[in-house]
Amino acid sequence: MTRYANLTSVDAVRLLAAALRSFEEDAGGALADLQIQINRVLQWIHYDRKEYWAERVRRGYQEVAEAKQNLERRMIYRPSNERPSCREEKAALEKAKRRLTVAQEKVQTVRHWAQTIEHEIRDFRGSINPLASWVQTDLPRACALLQQMTLALDAYVNLASPEEAPGVDWMAMIDEASACVVAGTSAEEAAAPGKEQEEASHEGLRPDVGGGETGSGDAGPQAEEGRCDGPVE
Repeated sequence: MTRYANLTSVDAVRLLAAALRSFEEDAGGALADLQIQINRVLQWIHYDRKEYWAERVRRGYQEVAEAKQNLERRMIYRPSNERPSCREEKAALEKAKRRLTVAQEKVQTVRHWAQTIEHEIRDFRGSINPLASWVQTDLPRACALLQQMTLALDAYVNLASPEEAPGVDWMAMIDEASACVVAGTSAEEAAAPGKEQEEASHEGLRPDVGGGETGSGDAGPQAEEGRCDGPVE
Protein backbone atom coordinates (compact mmCIF):
# COMPACT_ATOMS: atom_id res chain seq x y z
CA MET A 1 0.00 0.00 0.00
CA THR A 2 1.35 3.40 -1.00
CA ARG A 3 1.65 5.98 1.78
CA TYR A 4 2.60 9.65 1.61
CA ALA A 5 4.58 11.86 3.98
CA ASN A 6 2.65 15.09 3.56
CA LEU A 7 5.38 17.49 4.75
CA THR A 8 4.76 21.21 4.37
CA SER A 9 7.33 22.76 6.75
CA VAL A 10 10.74 21.55 7.85
CA ASP A 11 10.71 24.25 10.53
CA ALA A 12 7.68 22.59 12.12
CA VAL A 13 9.77 19.47 12.70
CA ARG A 14 12.53 21.56 14.25
CA LEU A 15 10.06 23.33 16.54
CA LEU A 16 8.57 20.02 17.63
CA ALA A 17 12.02 18.64 18.44
CA ALA A 18 12.89 21.80 20.41
CA ALA A 19 9.60 21.60 22.35
CA LEU A 20 10.26 17.96 23.22
CA ARG A 21 13.79 18.74 24.41
CA SER A 22 12.45 21.57 26.58
CA PHE A 23 9.80 19.28 28.04
CA GLU A 24 12.44 16.61 28.66
CA GLU A 25 14.52 19.07 30.66
CA ASP A 26 11.55 20.40 32.66
CA ALA A 27 10.07 16.97 33.37
CA GLY A 28 13.46 15.54 34.33
CA GLY A 29 14.06 18.41 36.74
CA ALA A 30 10.59 18.03 38.29
CA LEU A 31 11.06 14.29 38.78
CA ALA A 32 14.47 14.87 40.37
CA ASP A 33 12.98 17.47 42.75
CA LEU A 34 10.23 15.04 43.74
CA GLN A 35 12.81 12.37 44.52
CA ILE A 36 14.75 14.82 46.69
CA GLN A 37 11.61 15.70 48.63
CA ILE A 38 10.73 12.02 49.09
CA ASN A 39 14.21 11.27 50.44
CA ARG A 40 13.93 14.25 52.79
CA VAL A 41 10.63 13.00 54.22
CA LEU A 42 12.01 9.47 54.67
CA GLN A 43 15.09 10.85 56.39
CA TRP A 44 12.94 12.93 58.73
CA ILE A 45 10.49 10.18 59.72
CA HIS A 46 12.93 7.25 59.88
CA TYR A 47 15.91 8.93 61.51
CA ASP A 48 15.20 12.39 62.88
CA ARG A 49 11.85 11.76 64.61
CA LYS A 50 12.57 8.11 65.43
CA GLU A 51 15.88 8.85 67.16
CA TYR A 52 14.52 11.96 68.87
CA TRP A 53 11.60 10.20 70.57
CA ALA A 54 13.65 7.10 71.35
CA GLU A 55 16.08 9.37 73.19
CA ARG A 56 13.16 11.04 75.01
CA VAL A 57 11.96 7.62 76.17
CA ARG A 58 15.40 6.74 77.54
CA ARG A 59 15.58 10.10 79.27
CA GLY A 60 12.06 9.61 80.63
CA TYR A 61 13.00 6.32 82.28
CA GLN A 62 15.98 8.02 83.89
CA GLU A 63 13.84 10.90 85.15
CA VAL A 64 11.26 8.50 86.59
CA ALA A 65 14.01 6.52 88.35
CA GLU A 66 15.52 9.69 89.79
CA ALA A 67 12.11 10.93 90.95
CA LYS A 68 11.44 7.62 92.71
CA GLN A 69 14.82 7.76 94.46
CA ASN A 70 14.14 11.31 95.63
CA LEU A 71 10.75 10.26 96.96
CA GLU A 72 12.20 7.27 98.79
CA ARG A 73 14.94 9.39 100.38
CA ARG A 74 12.39 11.94 101.44
CA MET A 75 10.18 9.32 103.04
CA ILE A 76 13.15 7.77 104.91
CA TYR A 77 14.45 11.08 106.23
CA ARG A 78 12.30 12.21 109.16
CA PRO A 79 13.59 15.16 111.12
CA SER A 80 10.75 14.59 113.60
CA ASN A 81 8.25 11.89 114.42
CA GLU A 82 5.80 13.32 111.89
CA ARG A 83 5.24 11.55 108.58
CA PRO A 84 6.64 13.74 105.71
CA SER A 85 4.13 14.83 103.09
CA CYS A 86 6.62 14.49 100.17
CA ARG A 87 4.31 16.66 98.10
CA GLU A 88 7.00 18.05 95.83
CA GLU A 89 8.67 14.67 95.28
CA LYS A 90 5.35 13.03 94.41
CA ALA A 91 4.49 15.81 91.97
CA ALA A 92 7.91 15.47 90.32
CA LEU A 93 7.40 11.71 89.98
CA GLU A 94 3.99 12.13 88.37
CA LYS A 95 5.36 14.72 85.99
CA ALA A 96 8.24 12.43 84.98
CA LYS A 97 5.78 9.57 84.40
CA ARG A 98 3.60 11.78 82.17
CA ARG A 99 6.60 12.82 80.09
CA LEU A 100 7.61 9.18 79.69
CA THR A 101 4.07 8.22 78.61
CA VAL A 102 3.99 10.99 76.02
CA ALA A 103 7.38 9.93 74.62
CA GLN A 104 6.25 6.29 74.39
CA GLU A 105 3.09 7.34 72.55
CA LYS A 106 5.16 9.42 70.14
CA VAL A 107 7.35 6.42 69.37
CA GLN A 108 4.25 4.44 68.39
CA THR A 109 2.94 7.37 66.36
CA VAL A 110 6.21 7.71 64.47
CA ARG A 111 6.23 3.97 63.73
CA HIS A 112 2.65 4.14 62.43
CA TRP A 113 3.26 7.12 60.17
CA ALA A 114 6.55 5.71 58.91
CA GLN A 115 4.67 2.65 57.62
CA THR A 116 1.91 4.83 56.17
CA ILE A 117 4.38 7.09 54.38
CA GLU A 118 6.27 4.11 52.98
CA HIS A 119 3.03 2.74 51.54
CA GLU A 120 2.03 6.08 50.03
CA ILE A 121 5.49 6.59 48.52
CA ARG A 122 5.36 3.15 46.90
CA ASP A 123 2.00 4.01 45.33
CA PHE A 124 3.30 7.40 44.21
CA ARG A 125 6.42 5.93 42.63
CA GLY A 126 4.28 3.36 40.85
CA SER A 127 2.16 6.15 39.36
CA ILE A 128 5.10 8.24 38.11
CA ASN A 129 7.30 5.35 36.91
CA PRO A 130 5.66 5.29 33.43
CA LEU A 131 6.34 9.01 33.02
CA ALA A 132 9.91 8.68 34.31
CA SER A 133 10.57 5.74 31.97
CA TRP A 134 9.16 7.67 29.01
CA VAL A 135 11.24 10.76 29.81
CA GLN A 136 14.42 8.68 30.15
CA THR A 137 13.99 6.39 27.10
CA ASP A 138 11.23 7.18 24.61
CA LEU A 139 11.56 10.96 24.68
CA PRO A 140 15.30 11.08 23.86
CA ARG A 141 14.71 8.54 21.10
CA ALA A 142 11.93 10.69 19.65
CA CYS A 143 14.21 13.76 19.70
CA ALA A 144 16.97 11.81 17.94
CA LEU A 145 14.54 10.61 15.27
CA LEU A 146 13.26 14.13 14.68
CA GLN A 147 16.85 15.34 14.36
CA GLN A 148 17.56 12.65 11.77
CA MET A 149 14.36 13.56 9.97
CA THR A 150 15.34 17.24 9.88
CA LEU A 151 18.77 16.45 8.43
CA ALA A 152 17.25 14.15 5.84
CA LEU A 153 14.67 16.78 4.86
CA ASP A 154 17.33 19.46 4.54
CA ALA A 155 19.34 17.16 2.30
CA TYR A 156 16.24 16.39 0.22
CA VAL A 157 15.36 20.07 -0.20
CA ASN A 158 18.85 20.82 -1.54
CA LEU A 159 18.71 18.11 -4.21
CA ALA A 160 18.76 19.19 -7.86
CA SER A 161 16.07 16.70 -8.89
CA PRO A 162 13.81 14.21 -7.11
CA GLU A 163 15.59 11.32 -8.86
CA GLU A 164 18.67 12.01 -6.70
CA ALA A 165 16.68 11.58 -3.49
CA PRO A 166 18.06 8.85 -1.23
CA GLY A 167 15.86 5.95 -0.24
CA VAL A 168 14.57 7.33 3.09
CA ASP A 169 11.56 5.67 4.67
CA TRP A 170 9.83 8.84 5.81
CA MET A 171 6.73 7.12 7.10
CA ALA A 172 8.73 4.72 9.25
CA MET A 173 10.61 7.62 10.84
CA ILE A 174 7.38 9.56 11.44
CA ASP A 175 5.62 6.52 12.86
CA GLU A 176 8.48 5.76 15.23
CA ALA A 177 8.78 9.35 16.45
CA SER A 178 5.00 9.61 16.86
CA ALA A 179 4.91 6.38 18.85
CA CYS A 180 7.57 7.72 21.24
CA VAL A 181 5.59 10.92 21.81
CA VAL A 182 2.20 9.25 22.14
CA ALA A 183 3.60 6.73 24.63
CA GLY A 184 4.12 9.50 27.17
CA THR A 185 0.47 10.65 27.12
CA SER A 186 -1.53 7.42 26.88
CA ALA A 187 -0.23 3.89 26.84
CA GLU A 188 -3.58 2.65 25.63
CA GLU A 189 -3.64 5.01 22.67
CA ALA A 190 -0.04 4.16 21.84
CA ALA A 191 -0.83 0.43 21.87
CA ALA A 192 -3.74 0.63 19.41
CA PRO A 193 -3.80 3.94 17.50
CA GLY A 194 -6.77 4.36 15.19
CA LYS A 195 -6.50 5.17 11.55
CA GLU A 196 -7.84 8.67 12.09
CA GLN A 197 -5.20 9.36 14.79
CA GLU A 198 -2.43 8.14 12.50
CA GLU A 199 -3.59 10.34 9.62
CA ALA A 200 -3.96 13.31 11.99
CA SER A 201 -0.41 12.86 13.29
CA HIS A 202 0.93 13.08 9.73
CA GLU A 203 -1.27 15.99 8.66
CA GLY A 204 0.39 19.26 7.73
CA LEU A 205 3.88 17.82 7.10
CA ARG A 206 4.72 18.48 3.45
CA PRO A 207 8.11 20.16 2.71
CA ASP A 208 7.96 23.17 0.43
CA VAL A 209 11.29 22.59 -1.33
CA GLY A 210 10.72 25.47 -3.69
CA GLY A 211 11.09 28.23 -1.12
CA GLY A 212 11.55 26.64 2.31
CA GLU A 213 8.46 28.52 3.65
CA THR A 214 4.88 27.39 4.06
CA GLY A 215 2.21 29.19 2.10
CA SER A 216 4.67 31.12 -0.06
CA GLY A 217 2.40 30.91 -3.08
CA ASP A 218 3.52 29.77 -6.55
CA ALA A 219 7.22 28.94 -6.33
CA GLY A 220 7.67 28.38 -10.08
CA PRO A 221 8.12 25.31 -12.23
CA GLN A 222 11.50 24.32 -10.71
CA ALA A 223 10.05 24.26 -7.16
CA GLU A 224 6.98 22.34 -8.37
CA GLU A 225 9.30 19.77 -9.96
CA GLY A 226 11.02 19.09 -6.61
CA ARG A 227 7.85 18.64 -4.47
CA CYS A 228 7.76 15.58 -2.18
CA ASP A 229 4.29 14.46 -3.36
CA GLY A 230 5.33 11.05 -4.54
CA PRO A 231 4.99 7.85 -2.55
CA VAL A 232 7.64 7.00 -0.08
CA GLU A 233 9.18 3.61 -0.77
